[in-house]
Order: sequence, then C-alpha cells, then structure tokens
Amino acid sequence: MTILIRSRNRFRAVTSVVAIAGTVAALCLTAPAAEAATTTLAPTALTNVTGSNGGQGFAVLGVQDQAGTTDTWAKYVEFGGQLASANYSGYATYALPGTTTAASITGLQVNANYRGPASAGQLWTFSLYNYATSAWVSVGTNATAPAWGSWKLLTFAASGTIANYVSSAGALRVQLTSNNASDNTDIDYLAIAVTSGTSADTTAPTTPTGVTVGTKTATSVALSWTASSDNIGVAGYEVFAGTSTTPVATTTGTGTTTTVTGLAAATTYSLTVKARDAAGNRSAASTAISATTSAAVGYTLPPANGVFDYQLGGAYTPTSSVAIVDRDRTDPAAAGKYNICYINAFQSQRGDSGTWPSDVFLRTPSGGFVEDAGWPGEYIFDTSTPALRNKIMLTLGAWMQDCANRGFAAIEPDNLDTWTRSGSNTTAAGGVLTQAENVELAKLLVIKAHSLGLAIAQKNTAELLSIGKSQIGFDFAVVEECQFFNECNSFTNIYGNQIYEVEYSNRGIASFDTACSARGATVSVTYRDKNVVPLGTSGYVFQNC
Repeated sequence: MTILIRSRNRFRAVTSVVAIAGTVAALCLTAPAAEAATTTLAPTALTNVTGSNGGQGFAVLGVQDQAGTTDTWAKYVEFGGQLASANYSGYATYALPGTTTAASITGLQVNANYRGPASAGQLWTFSLYNYATSAWVSVGTNATAPAWGSWKLLTFAASGTIANYVSSAGALRVQLTSNNASDNTDIDYLAIAVTSGTSADTTAPTTPTGVTVGTKTATSVALSWTASSDNIGVAGYEVFAGTSTTPVATTTGTGTTTTVTGLAAATTYSLTVKARDAAGNRSAASTAISATTSAAVGYTLPPANGVFDYQLGGAYTPTSSVAIVDRDRTDPAAAGKYNICYINAFQSQRGDSGTWPSDVFLRTPSGGFVEDAGWPGEYIFDTSTPALRNKIMLTLGAWMQDCANRGFAAIEPDNLDTWTRSGSNTTAAGGVLTQAENVELAKLLVIKAHSLGLAIAQKNTAELLSIGKSQIGFDFAVVEECQFFNECNSFTNIYGNQIYEVEYSNRGIASFDTACSARGATVSVTYRDKNVVPLGTSGYVFQNC
C-alpha cells in the first residue's frame, strides 16, 4: 500500500493497490498488412488513490458487456468518493505489446463505457499520464453522459507527443477522478486503443537559435531562446548539459524559456537546446552556451532527529527539549530554536484572498475562483503560465524575505499538490493545472529560499519524491502521517534522517508508537492533535520519541 499526500492537517490521499488477480490479455484488432494497426489494451492493474471502488475485480474493465440500463454488479466497477467520503482518484495501468514501440504509435484513444451522474452534479475526468512531464493530461469528462441514463461509450483521443504517454518499460496509465464525493459512478469498460504504423511526419523542427542565459543562482540557470519552426508544429524543447543524452530540463508547448535546476554551485556548464515535434522528431542541437552557477549561499538544515514542535495552530513557548519549531509566517520565530516558516504557497490562506491580485487565482468558466473543496475560503492559484508563476512569486518572495529577516532558517511551502484538486472545468491554459506547472513554481520557491540563505522543505506529496530533491531542489521533508499511511520509507529513502514526521492523535497512539519503534532512534517523530492547537488549549497533544 502506498499513501500519497496529506496536506496541512488535511487528509488528502490514501492509496491502496487492488491486487492483480492475473494478467489480463490485451484484445487485439489488427488491420490488413500495409495499413495502420489498432490494438485495444485492457487494464493489467487498478490503483485507488483516494476514495474506493465497489470491490469488483478490475478484469471486468476489459470487456464492454453492459448496455441500456442493465446493472450486472459483477460486470462493472463502481468508483466513488461516497464509498470512502472522499473525492475519487485512481488509475488503471496497461502494458504495450512487445511488438509495438512507443515511437511507432500514431494515435491513442481512451474508451470508457459509463453510467453515472451528469457532470453538473459530479464531474468525472479521464486523463493519460505523460511520462516526459510527470503529469496527468486530461483527455475528457462525463460532460456528454446523461444522469444515470443508459450506458454510454465515451471516447477520448490523446493529443501532443503520443510516445510520451508510454513509459520506458511500455506501461500506460489512465486516471479517473471526481470533483466531489457526492456520488459514485459505474464503469463497465476502460480500455486504450493504440494505433501504430508509419508516421507521415518525418521532418524535424528547425534548430533553436539565440540561446541566452538569464538569472543564475548556486543551483540553477535560467535560459531563453528563439522559437523553432516545424512543418506541423513544435511540441516542446529539451535542454542538455555537455555531451549527456539525457535532458536536464524539458518544456511542453511553444514556450521558449525554462530554468535548469539541481546544478552544482560555482560550476560551469555547456548547455544546448533541441526542439521536438509531436511525431518525436528532434532538431539538431543549438549552439552551445556556457553558464557558470554562482557560489553557494550558506543555509543550515534542521538538526537531524531534533525534537520537532508543529505549531501551525498558534504559537506558544516550546519546552527546553524542543530543537525545531514550525510556525505560520505571521507568527514570530521562537527564541533559541531552529525555526521553520510555514507559507501557503499554492493557494490562498483563508481570509487573505483579497490581498492577492485577482488574476493569480484559477477560475471556473463562470469567472469564480476555484476553491479547495476541503478548505472553504482557500482558493487555488493558477500556475499554468510563467507570467502567472512570476506574479505569484512577487508575494511569496516577499513573505520569504520577511521570514528570513525575522530569524527563520527554513521555509515549509504547503499545498504543492493543488494540481490534483484543480478540476478540469477551469480556465487554466490547458483546462486543468498539471503537476509540471506546480513543479515550475516549486523550483522558483527553492531558488528564492536558497538566495535568502533559507533551507526549504518538501511538504508531503510523495508523487514528487523522484524529483523533489534531485530536480526541484528541496533540502528536507515535513511529512504528515506517513506511518499511518505507510509511506515513511519512501521519504527516508530520499531524505535519509532529514525528515520531520508528524502523526496525529485522532488516528490513535498506535501509529506514533510504531513510528517510534521503527524510526525514533534516527528520525524526528512528533505526536500532535490534528488541529495543532497551542499549549493550554483544550485538546492539546504533544509527544516526541
């Protein structure tokens, strides 16, 4: 079992993997020789992230056998937040046949036989996972389906670089999410139709020119360049360092700027840029440009396994044994302690939306702000473009400077996972926020923190562990309920003993006791009440291994 995220005392995501009862054979329909071939893939696994399903085996998703208003329990899967009082999120995994390569795929189509609520009552979004950007890409919703009418086959075509939806091991994923927990939905069939054959597009984009170095820090270099052209269209760019064939940064779309992160201080890099198109053709490398990172600005990490006091619910005088205090940015630093400054970095704090420029908020088509369903009055920022991310950073950067001025040593930016709660019915550049867009804002936060001599934490969000330290640049981790959700090892594998674990009393003392036995000798484990109220307040709980 893998648990993903719990963000600022809010229970976000419990992941359970439905056991694979056996390999589900792909259903194959092959066109005559010399024609494009279409292969229909059935799921090989089903993973629930939040919410639950009705317990039916996922193998039934490989056969479309429900029509009209038939309701044969054993022949479909019921997905829903009602089953677990949480918005549903999960994904099915598929295996590309060994005879088909990612590069040969010219089309992907998601097919879902749907019977459930209308989108006005509960919006269900279908997405494909883009392995190049580590982000889910929405391909469609239940907008055309009636409310609990006849079964309806929904078909959604993938766009962009098709090969990016296939992992190096030949895996594909289709995600299903709901925007609320008000209802459930039934899915009789969830398949991917893969079309492969000779692509007509064999023309590579032109070579990028005018590569220019912008802002440099000890760990990052900003680049810009002149756009390439292509006979069909440029799908994105890749940045390479030296002779390496693995890109150090990638972009999607037509944007011509990026920031390369995770670099070594006071080091010279030779950087080149290539353009790519949707068919996978790549341009020649641009003329190399030299960039030298600046000398490291000193920042200090929290003491490993130091006693950690989580005071987000209000500041109070910590006990003498406490070494690290984590407080809201509006509170003062605690004298004589290592202080972490909490900021709500990806959505507004309750009551402060009026202090932000209105255009930084993600909006619904009707013009309203997109609200975090779990925290009324907190509105999600639109991170979908560089201009918006820079505008958000004007305020966040000022907050971080203020934290540094008042004696804080580190930053804890919360709600990194807002792309999972942004919904599909929004006005973001792509219709929905992506993981990649939030990652770009996170990189800016890291750059700013380090420039101020502040360390910066990864807050929960296990989806980003593979890049959180190595590519985004986080220094340590603040992790809520990783024992209860069985994800602690994932964090210690990346951050070692530089994680600060909080288990909550509403889950019972057993999780805390188990965590102390498993990691208490090397990792800081704290037991707190779920509202992290101040000392002297009813309900206050605080213990440390």
